[in-house]
Order: sequence, then C-alpha cells, then structure tokens
Amino acid sequence: AGTGDDAVYVSWHTNGYNGAARGTETYAHSGESLPRTQGSLTLCHTIHTEVVHDIRAGWDPFWTDRGEKTRNLGELRMLWDENESARIPGALTEIAFHDNPDDADALKEPAFQMLAARAVYQGIVKYFEERDGVSLTLLPEPPTHLVVQNAGGGQVRVSWQPSPTDTVGLVGDAATGYRVYTSTNGLGWSNGVSVTGTTAYTITNLVEGQLLFVRVSATNEGGESFSTETLAAHVEDGTGLLLVNGFDRLNSTMLIPENDPVEGNNLRMLLDRMNRYDYAIQHGETITYPFDSSSNEAVQEGIINLDDYGVVDWILGEESNQDETLNGTEQSLLSSYLEGGGALFISGAEIGWDLYHLGSSYDRAFYTTTLRAEYADDDAGTYEVAPVSGSILDGLPAFSFDALYDADYPDQIAPTNGSSATLTYSGGQGGVAAIQYQSEMAACPRLVYFGFPFETIRPEQRVDVMARVMSFLSPCLPQSLSTKIGSPAHLSAHNTPPPFAGSARVTGTDIERVEVQIQHPNGEYWADSAWVTPTTWLTASGGAVWTYTLPALSGDGDYYLRARAWTTDSISDTSPAEVVFTYDTLPPTATTLITPTSGITFPAVTSVSLMWEAVPADSGSPLAYVLELDGQLYTTTQAVYTTGYVAEGTHAWGVRVFDEAGNYSEWVTDTFAVVQHQVYLPLTARNFSPEGGGGGPCVDVILNGGFESDEGWLLNHATYTTTHVYSGTRSARVGTLWPGQVSYSSVAQTMALTEGITATLQLWLYPTGSDASDTHYIILYDGGGQRHDLEYWLGGAPPWQKRVYDLSDYLGQTVTLYVGTRNDGEDDTAMLYVDGVVLKVCP
Repeated sequence: AGTGDDAVYVSWHTNGYNGAARGTETYAHSGESLPRTQGSLTLCHTIHTEVVHDIRAGWDPFWTDRGEKTRNLGELRMLWDENESARIPGALTEIAFHDNPDDADALKEPAFQMLAARAVYQGIVKYFEERDGVSLTLLPEPPTHLVVQNAGGGQVRVSWQPSPTDTVGLVGDAATGYRVYTSTNGLGWSNGVSVTGTTAYTITNLVEGQLLFVRVSATNEGGESFSTETLAAHVEDGTGLLLVNGFDRLNSTMLIPENDPVEGNNLRMLLDRMNRYDYAIQHGETITYPFDSSSNEAVQEGIINLDDYGVVDWILGEESNQDETLNGTEQSLLSSYLEGGGALFISGAEIGWDLYHLGSSYDRAFYTTTLRAEYADDDAGTYEVAPVSGSILDGLPAFSFDALYDADYPDQIAPTNGSSATLTYSGGQGGVAAIQYQSEMAACPRLVYFGFPFETIRPEQRVDVMARVMSFLSPCLPQSLSTKIGSPAHLSAHNTPPPFAGSARVTGTDIERVEVQIQHPNGEYWADSAWVTPTTWLTASGGAVWTYTLPALSGDGDYYLRARAWTTDSISDTSPAEVVFTYDTLPPTATTLITPTSGITFPAVTSVSLMWEAVPADSGSPLAYVLELDGQLYTTTQAVYTTGYVAEGTHAWGVRVFDEAGNYSEWVTDTFAVVQHQVYLPLTARNFSPEGGGGGPCVDVILNGGFESDEGWLLNHATYTTTHVYSGTRSARVGTLWPGQVSYSSVAQTMALTEGITATLQLWLYPTGSDASDTHYIILYDGGGQRHDLEYWLGGAPPWQKRVYDLSDYLGQTVTLYVGTRNDGEDDTAMLYVDGVVLKVCP
C-alpha cells in the first residue's frame, strides 16, 4: 500500500450461508502463505468488539456475536509487503447475513447502516488508542434543533442545540465547536465559519430580499460531524412567516426500486432520493414574503413560538407513523395556533394515513377538527392533480407532483368542518388531493392542506402554486407596510432628470396609493407646477409598482427624493424611503497632456507611461478619465496610464475628462513614436524631480499605487478598503478576517523596469490582528521567473510603517511584485493594509 505508519485496511462485507446463520464476525489474516501484518489482530478485535457492542446497544440486544476469526483471505494476505514501510494492518468484517430474513431487514435500514459504520470508525479510533497508548477524541454527532431567524438590519441569527452524547458509547464525544455554512441557493456552500463557546451565530451585512440557506456541523479534536438539515431565511425586517421542516423519516420503506437487466428487481439505498433534508430549498425559493425557518424539534421544545407568526408552512414530505407526522405536542401547538387566528399550509403524503388510519382517537379528532379533513384512502394511484373550480388554485393548469422523490402513496382526503376541495386527483383512484379553509366569522384562521408533498411539484409549476397559496394565507400575516425607491440609485449622479420609480409592499390589507416628495437643493419642494416652501407630497402613478415623472430641474446640486405608501384603511408608511442624487450639468475642465507629447520618439520599449495633469474636482460629481491610444479606449481615475508592449511606429493618444453624471470635456490629443534604434531626445515632464544622480526625471512604474481605483493590481483573496488609509481614500487589505483555515492572500502587479541607474520600491504598511504567528511577506519575481524574497516577518502592530527596497538589480526586466499574508488557521488572525506603493526608475 505504501501509505505509511498510520494506514489501516478495513473491508466491509455481508455474508451468506444457509439462510439460518446470522450475526457479525470479523477476520484477520491467518498468517498462511504470507506473514500476518503487525496490528491486524488488534484492529480485528477493536472493530469487532465495537460493532457487536453498538448493534446490541442501539439495535438488537440479542444480536449474534460470531466471534473474531483468522483466515487466509486474499485481500488480507496481500497486506504483507517485503518493504516494511508498505505493510498495513487489516481486518474484514462480515456485518450480517444477507440471506437471513432478520439480518437482511436490518441491512435495508439506513439507521442500521449508519450505526454499524459509526461503530467501525470508532473501532479504528480505539485501535490507534491501543497501539499508541493515547486517548483520542471521537468526532461529534450533528447539532440539533436548528433555527434560522431574521434579526433585523440585514442580520440573520442561527441557533442550535449541542450535539447529543450518551453514556453507552453509541454516539461520539461532545462537540467543542461548530461550523456555520451558508449558501445563496442551497447547493453551493461557503467554507463555513468556526463558532466556539456558544450555540448561536449572527450573520451580518445581508441584503434585504436575499435568500439565505444555512446548515451547521459540530467539531472537536476528532473531526467534523455531518451537517444538520438545511434551513433558510428570506432576509427582511418584520418577518411574519415561519417555515417548519418536519420531514425526518429515513427507513427501508423509502428504498429506491431498480430494475436491473441482470439482477432483476432491486431496492437501492440512494439516500439523496429518499430524504435530502433540504426541502426548505423548494419551499423557500417560491415564497416571496420574508420568512424564518425552524426544525420541528425546536417547535416542540418551545424554542420558537408559532404564535409569533401569521403564517406557518409545515413540511411533512413522506413523514409517517414510524417518526409520527405530528406528535401530541405538535398537534396541540397547531390547534392553539389556528384557534388564535393563524394560517397554516401543511403538505405531506402520509398525514391522513398516520393520523386517521393508524391514529388514536385523539389523532383522529385533530385530523378532522383542526386539519378539517376526512381520510378516504391511502393511495390515489396517480401523480396528476387538477384545480377545482372556484378554489384558490382555479385558473391554473393541471400539474404533476413527480419531481425530487417518489411520493408514492399520496393520501386521498375529503373536506369537512367547513373546508372545501382545492385539488382533485386526475386518473388513478381520483378523489380530493387538497383542501382549503377560511373562517366565516373572521379573516383568519385559514388553512391549506395538500395530501402530497408540495416540494414534489415540478419546478415550472411550483412557483405559481405557492403564489396562490400564500395569496390566500397572507391576510393573516401581521400588517406591515414598506416603500422602496428603485430608481434613481442613492448617491448616483445624472445630467438629465432620472426615472423616479419604485415599489410598495403591504401584508394584511391593500395599497391605496403612493405619495412622493421632491426637494430642491435650496430646500424647496416641487408642487406639480412650481417649487414652493411648504412641505409637499404628490401622488405617484401605480401602487405596488409606482412611478413619477420628475420635472425639468432648475439647478445643479443634491436633490432629495422620498416616497411613502398608504393602505386602503388609511395607514401610511411611517419610514418613507429616501434617496439623494446629484444633478450635474457642468462639463469638467479639459486636462493638459504631460508626456509623451509633440511627436517625441522612444527607442523600442516594453511599455510607455502616458501622463497628464490631474483635473481638480468641481462642485459636481466625481471625475475620471477616458484614454484613447490608437483608437483603443481605456478608463482610469489616475492621471497616468502605463501601456503594455508598444509597436514601432507613430501612435496617437488623447485624454478626455468625464464625471459620474455623464458630462465630458473636450478631447486633448497628441502623438509619440517608437523606433528600433537608440535615440536621445528630450522628455518633458511636470511635477517630477530628478533623483538617483541622473540627468532626467524619475518615473513611477506602478499603476494605481494608492489603490484609488480597481486598476493595475491582481487581488488574490484580498480586498480594497477604506478602514485604514495612509493617503487618499482607499488602501488594500491582505489577510483573512475569519479564523479556522490556512490561507494565502496577496495583491500583485507586473511592471516593466525600464533601463536606468536606480530602481527604488517604497510602500506603506499597517499590520493589525492578534496572531503573532501569521506571516507577512513581500516577494519579487524577476524576468526569468525566479523568486526573490524581499522580506518576511511575523505579526506586527500599527501604526503605518514605511518599507524601502533597492530593485536596481532588476532594471531592464519585467517583474512581478507580491505583497501578502499567510494566515495559519489558528483562532486569531492577522491582516496587513497596503498603501502608497511607488516604484521609481531613475536614469
């Protein structure tokens, strides 16, 4: 194997004999033909002992122990190698007998497979404990009782209960930390954030309207557990909707049928087609209202209160009697919730089967009284449904529920106690597939119950179905009103009046109108025909989506726009939306070109620095430059641009100043030439002083050394920032904010060091952080690709520090500069702010 001292070989088998034999036996090599590898008997013993113990403790107390044995089995025999370093210990375990009915039933259960696999892992750990005389930590179980809640201000709070432990040795050791993973779609996940000392974590800097998916794992010295189920939040203040995941079932009745051309009909344990534990994705991505989410266990334990929400979407999938679709506590909570005026959307294929067909009298009473349904039959025999005329889904086309997983026993139900049919099955046994209910005495409570899982509806129809369901239930949401301005963007600049438009949203009632306010830079308000002193509100066109046409604006400056919605019951948005935009019609002043000008001729060069005078900011919007070189346009905020390779011949270039509002100066143009032979002609430059003892000006070959724009630099896990700045408005930051992982981050730039006498690199650095073992570095790669370490140092503390390096040895080469930080993955982190980078080449 050649894998070294800490490798082991474990072979997982099931046995077959005469149909009567059963139980577990584990083998090591007998030592025949080739010697037995050292440690094999110990490995065989620790695995076998752990497997038998755990199966008896967690599955069947009378499980047969067939003992630890030796045999000349090929896969164990071949673990011997003449090379001692290539020998590894090995064991083969026959977990159970696949031809024995009782053992075969156990092998079909995911819970048994998980128990046995965990026992094998724990047996391997105990082998290393015995071999090395140490005490090792077993990796923890996943956390439980996950809750994901909006906390306001673009924050989402994630909480959970600690990983379970026991005293019989079935599960792992206690967790000492956790990792919180996030995703925008529930499929691609972040690297996770480490959390210690608490069972909650708040995610910040989220965007209103963002859909965020979350899962959590547990960690300790032994490793990392599997993750929790996936939950989600739709980010916004004032959440009134709760998504509850109650689909926990995973057993042999959910195995996937497979018709193999050789083996015939089989049942496969394809877990991702049995229960992915992430159906918050299909529900969450179709709900347009802000929502929180919770595991059903957190609801049972009172960690989250249903009464805090106007609408609850309870996912039951194929949850059935083995796990209880709704236990007594959940039934009581839902009954009280609906009696208190809540609205419930509940969906699942086994609710009626479990609560009515198999349930107690209490279960049946809940089913008929609270869920307002009668149970008709277990299997409708079809995956097609059609909306009932006059129902909340009336007008939608018929649709199928055969996506994601096989909901193969959808309940046939019937309306009762004031409910009415919403969907009927098409084909099969027919009958009612869904019901709806609205109180005749008040707007709420309301109920929608699907006899099949909502998430199994095909994606192209899922959104429309959920929209109708939520439209019916939304009057029970707490009334909330918000107004948003979509255009113009806050702090944007314009040279013509921009579109003024936005949206308004209300729950529990309807929007009657939207009012807008337009304030002049001089403080006056637009009154539909003139600017006036009194505060004035005007009515916009539309409601949920609204617009207002701005008048011709009478002066440059900052205009304030506000909007507020009103409901049909005369309630207005108490926090009107507001944006400020700059109206700027003044073209910027043209620049003056510095060099190269007047047709000056260069010898063949690898690059040319084009320079012009910086134009001072006017009273309008921020300025930038358009550079044209031989018909090619470039945009920059700096008054210099260094080209790449420039071909021989005459080149035309020019610069035009523009502002954010879209105003442009006149073009200023000139020419220069490049020839293959060496020439000596004067070069005119302004604001540069001779350095290095030569007779001409020094040239800074760094582009954007102050990081004021996004040009010039290649960022590797680095970012621009305004937190610590040596000069100007921005700097660059390398180093990670988050502990827990080894990482490199850097800023890099490639530049040509033209011929000269000296080349001097100067930069300013601001180290921060509390990890003294993190490393900062400055590296240069020369024209041949060789690496040169200019400096390495550990940690460091503020304030700004100046670094200077002589790079004269690299003149005439194209070099690449790296400034970066290596974080070692420990709990603390260090970062480095970089600014004022100058690399002057002097003749």
